[in-house]
Amino acid sequence: MRHNISTIIIFFFILSFCAKTYPQSISLCDNNSMNATPFCTDLNPYGITYNAGTTGYASELYYLNTTGCLDASTGGVNPAWYKMKISTPGTLNIYMAHSSGCDIDYACWGPFSDQDMIDMCAGFPYSLANYLYDNLPYNTYYYYYYEYGEQYFSHHPTYVDNNYSSITYGMSWTTDWYTVPSGKLVDCSATPSATEWVHIKNAQAGEWYILLISNWEGCNGVINFTSNAATSTANTDCSITSPVTGDEVCEGATATLTAESVANAVNYKWSGPNGFSQVTTTNYVTLTNVTVAQAGQYSVQVYNGGSYGSATYCDLIVHAIPQLSVSDATVCKNETTTLTVSGADTYQWNDGSTNSSYEVSPAETTVYTVTGTIAGMCTATATVTVTVIDSLSITLSKDTVCVGEKVVASGPSGLTYLWSDGTNSSTFIPTSSSPSSYTVTASTQQGCTGSATVYVMPAPVAEFTADNWEVDWDNATVQFTDMSTDAISWNWSFGGAAISNNTSTQQNPSFTFPYAGVFGVTLEVESENGCKDHVAHQVKVSGEEFFLYVPSAFTPNHNEINDTWKAYGVGVVEYEAYVYDRYGRLMFSTKDFDEGWDGRVNGKIVPVGCYSYRIFVEFVNSEQKIYKGTVTVVN
Repeated sequence: MRHNISTIIIFFFILSFCAKTYPQSISLCDNNSMNATPFCTDLNPYGITYNAGTTGYASELYYLNTTGCLDASTGGVNPAWYKMKISTPGTLNIYMAHSSGCDIDYACWGPFSDQDMIDMCAGFPYSLANYLYDNLPYNTYYYYYYEYGEQYFSHHPTYVDNNYSSITYGMSWTTDWYTVPSGKLVDCSATPSATEWVHIKNAQAGEWYILLISNWEGCNGVINFTSNAATSTANTDCSITSPVTGDEVCEGATATLTAESVANAVNYKWSGPNGFSQVTTTNYVTLTNVTVAQAGQYSVQVYNGGSYGSATYCDLIVHAIPQLSVSDATVCKNETTTLTVSGADTYQWNDGSTNSSYEVSPAETTVYTVTGTIAGMCTATATVTVTVIDSLSITLSKDTVCVGEKVVASGPSGLTYLWSDGTNSSTFIPTSSSPSSYTVTASTQQGCTGSATVYVMPAPVAEFTADNWEVDWDNATVQFTDMSTDAISWNWSFGGAAISNNTSTQQNPSFTFPYAGVFGVTLEVESENGCKDHVAHQVKVSGEEFFLYVPSAFTPNHNEINDTWKAYGVGVVEYEAYVYDRYGRLMFSTKDFDEGWDGRVNGKIVPVGCYSYRIFVEFVNSEQKIYKGTVTVVN
């Protein structure tokens, strides 16, 4: 039996079932009736079979006189085309059988590269024909069969006998050829059999092969494909039987992952990063409001009702939304400034400029808009204001200050400052009233300037003296005399944090120190213009070597002045203090001489009023004393 046919192979090829760049499917010579079906020999995990009840002829490659062992007179009836890709190198023996016992024939071409599969359609149908035919010579093939001796076949071999053994007919590398198959033709057979063997020797990973099957008798049924486990060492790539396409989106968008629809599929099981898992009855899954953390590799498995097929993979690429950074600027009228933006791959300003640095010279205050793009698809917009001024106006926090008082100059953003004494900061503190004024000059980057002047008032000079800087404890009253200049008010502090009423606003006060020690006396004065100055001197009070002083009042209001009640003394070695309310209830107790009472009981401040205390003291000279009295809690 012989077959002659002018042939065409039309199929689409998934160049990468999920590309690392923007995923897309590439169709090759896309024709609904003539596409090559993706084919997998690994137990056909998705149930791929050939519906053999097809009709028609592959007549587009009309100028081919022969296609392998199928001749032009009878071959190519009811053609079906398949493509397969090698995943594991080695020998591949494929057994085919028609379910209705009808005659099938085939021709197989290869190997082809990924680029070959694309190029075949560049000049369809001629380029496709050349790839398959590849200068197949019109000579006679010489085939040696061990039982019958040398056989001769014109243009193509036919079957040798009716035993239908895989090594007794067809153009198989398992037999001895004096002239091996030429060009891209790997194997073919035109025997009158419902079963055939496809033999591919030395297949390499990544290679593609094209298989033409002729349903010679046009019978209904299926053709099943099985890789012979005993003789095959190579495997085909099952991922092409159900390719899955990923997506590339911007953060916050909706992503869609799509698998090629599989006949008789019950569901699709999806898996991905961060524990993602979802089962769908459709061949796609959508992810809404995606984040960068969701990017990565996803897989899908098809369930046919009995088992899940092998996983196929794709990538979800998620780009972050650009975070644009650009600063406002201030210029004088008719000046030029450069706006610089960062945070994206490409930029476009509202006037069409596409540079990251943008030179502008606005006649009036203008808002500019820039759009940044990442990965050619994710965008963000920012605005920048260029303030145009006729003259630069500078504002001071105070027009008049005292010596030592801070003044702050301010104006539009992006200015530099220079004071008349050389200070180059917006903040200035005069240390003298001479000179009596200081001027600050502010400048823009483009040289536009403005100025302002602060006036400095002289400060008063605080000073005082005492009638005695050292007194005895039993006569510890000291008279103080003000010696200040330009002062109109006085505030005295006589030291001793535990001493009640230790301040005065008199110009020349006197004060009696309650116990021995060294006390820091401070005077702060203020002038008529509100400027201040202060001075401090020490007063030494001599007296008993050992003593105890107990304050009569305190104000536990947390103003850091007289907040705590505690005794003060010298030479104390043993100490116990107890405070009671008017009902005799214990409010506070301690044996720690350094511990004071903050006026609280159980975390709450006690009511304002008078409380009694009892203190037991032993001094270093073994003298023991009991101190009794009252302490007033003042609001």
